[in-house]
Amino acid sequence: MDAEKIQRIRDELKAAGTTWYGLKKTESRYLPKLLHETEHIAGVVYGQYPGGSGMLVATDLRIIFIDRKPGYTHVDEITYDMVSGIGKIMSGPFTSVALHTRLGDYRFKYVNAKAAAIFVSYIERRRLEKFKVITDVQPIVASGQSFADSGSFTAEALHFLQEHDLAVFSTVDKSGDVHGAVVYYIVDESGIVYLVTKSQTRKALDILSHSQVALTVYDAGKMQTLQLQGRAKIETDQAKKDKAFNDIIRTRLSTPGGKQPAVMKIQEGSFIIISITPTVVYYRDFGKTQN
Repeated sequence: MDAEKIQRIRDELKAAGTTWYGLKKTESRYLPKLLHETEHIAGVVYGQYPGGSGMLVATDLRIIFIDRKPGYTHVDEITYDMVSGIGKIMSGPFTSVALHTRLGDYRFKYVNAKAAAIFVSYIERRRLEKFKVITDVQPIVASGQSFADSGSFTAEALHFLQEHDLAVFSTVDKSGDVHGAVVYYIVDESGIVYLVTKSQTRKALDILSHSQVALTVYDAGKMQTLQLQGRAKIETDQAKKDKAFNDIIRTRLSTPGGKQPAVMKIQEGSFIIISITPTVVYYRDFGKTQN
């Protein structure tokens, strides 16, 4: 392994508050295998969590949870979009840190106080940046117009999206490779798209690394197509989750002759709802163009 990379990671761990004990942990020694050449550590906490001993590493790209023991390695990757909160409690010489995410909480106790302060400060700063990005999202574009020309779906484009329910959902993984999957979906009046999948599918894991996605709908008979780009997230609103699951899954299962969605045959993981907020929408009616 590249000695220069190993030394760089050790130096960054020290700068993040890692002690000599922390540098000797198996999780610290495993980091050179996980981090990209251009990825840098900005914060780290390590200590006891409900599953034993582990580590949380905040880099400029993601947050990594690591629990590595002889013959056992557990790694979770969390994007900053998934973080819903961060907390720190100090009690005497001990510090506890809780990282709240949409997939669950990561709670550590007996954490080094200096490392905890650096880690929490960095996470809070990244969350502020995340909210700024969301605030600055450009308006939706309809029918291939520029951002300056339109601020919402055209009625025709929204109607086309609502009268169909099958699309190709495209995601990008952490290596930059593109993956496409055929999915059933629903869309609300504001243009937000919802689909059902399992938590361990490739598309679910992909949006943890890259929230940018695409959706393509095509009607061969009418020669109409809609291509949508947007930001995806795992939906947490229970009312929206219930409606999406009911409309996409239960309705088809209860309808005579209804087709069972392929997601019902996936065994791994639990059901989740993905919501897509469109940023760009291109709608084309080629049949009308030819008339």
